[in-house]
Amino acid sequence: MHERAIADALRGAPEGGHLELLKLHLERLKLLDEQIDQLSQMSATALKKHQDAVVRLAAVPGFGAESAQQMIAEVGVDAVRRLEFRHSVNRAD
Repeated sequence: MHERAIADALRGAPEGGHLELLKLHLERLKLLDEQIDQLSQMSATALKKHQDAVVRLAAVPGFGAESAQQMIAEVGVDAVRRLEFRHSVNRAD
């Protein structure tokens, strides 16, 4: 159903107003992508002092560097260390 709606929307001849509106949307998407990149770089810089925790958390299946950075930024490095400690204690049992 959705594929047909998209195909129908792509048929026809867009008018000037439609093209201008599309151009504005594309410019906004480009700006958002640039801002996301900038925020990611700022986050990575701020978390450099916790690089060891980022690397350890990123090694967990399902995580990567960005998701590890996000988790540490949200819950804090101390919470991540407590989780790591609990995990190591549970593995020792």
